[in-house]
Amino acid sequence: MADHAVLVRHAREDGVATSVTHNPANEFSEFTVATHDRPGLFAILTGVLAARGMNIVGARIATSEDGIVLDAFRVSHLERRAVALDEERWQKTRELLDDVLAGRLDLGAVMAKAERPGLLDRKRVSRGATEIVATNSVSDEYTVIDVYTHDRVGLLYRIAQALYGWG
Repeated sequence: MADHAVLVRHAREDGVATSVTHNPANEFSEFTVATHDRPGLFAILTGVLAARGMNIVGARIATSEDGIVLDAFRVSHLERRAVALDEERWQKTRELLDDVLAGRLDLGAVMAKAERPGLLDRKRVSRGATEIVATNSVSDEYTVIDVYTHDRVGLLYRIAQALYGWG
């Protein structure tokens, strides 16, 4: 929590702050971002990670009353250990995030390049159809959407971008 508080303070001062913590024993790294909220931010963050070849297996999202976002992404080491532990790749991920947030790079163009065959997607064996279930009965305040599909790099970005596009 103390590390997160430092990130939030830096985000208030500098606009964006990030950290990476590796947890090899549990086969994941955690990439944490603190920045000012904006429409489509979650899709931007997941897209940047996907473009750099990171496989997100979990995300915790929080937004303060004054609009500072603290998002922590767990990136799997399984099958992509060298990618997740490569400090140079994380530095380039931070640089890409800065460029996209500042408007110097268009995430759509970055993703189009990254999504070329072979970069994000391996040959996939069909493992059944994707199922999407939306319900209003689970929560009095929110619609809950469950997506059942085969995991792949960039999946969370594709879902986040689709949801942002509905808004």
